[in-house]
Amino acid sequence: MTDRVALIVHSSPAARRVLSDALIMFSPGYHVATARDLSSATEWLTAAHPDLVVIDGRAFGSASLAEWVVSNRLDPAKTLIIGEETPTPELLGAAIVDDPVHLPDLLAAVRDLTAATGDTGPGAQRSMDSRASSEMETNHR
Repeated sequence: MTDRVALIVHSSPAARRVLSDALIMFSPGYHVATARDLSSATEWLTAAHPDLVVIDGRAFGSASLAEWVVSNRLDPAKTLIIGEETPTPELLGAAIVDDPVHLPDLLAAVRDLTAATGDTGPGAQRSMDSRASSEMETNHR
């Protein structure tokens, strides 16, 4: 049974797969959905509200990323940004990991975000809306 929902937004299919597999294998309890861009991710957000968002900061740029986080009412404290060295004020509280991502850094950041938001126990099962984009990938084990 999965307890939490994670959304991975990354431009690289290989990176989406590696990040998804890492969360599934090493941070049990996550149902993982992936999107290739912010537009696809926004469509997914209409169906579910993630407990964790992992975003490729370099691909989208800090201004676009900040605008997207604010417009979708995401909590920066539940956001992990890959490769974004200088977050805008809207993104303060987000975790940042270097690109390329090292597995121990990724897992530590997920653990810290989870602990900081108090999201350590089982949560309600969430599922994607049937209208979700065909470009979306969902992974769970």
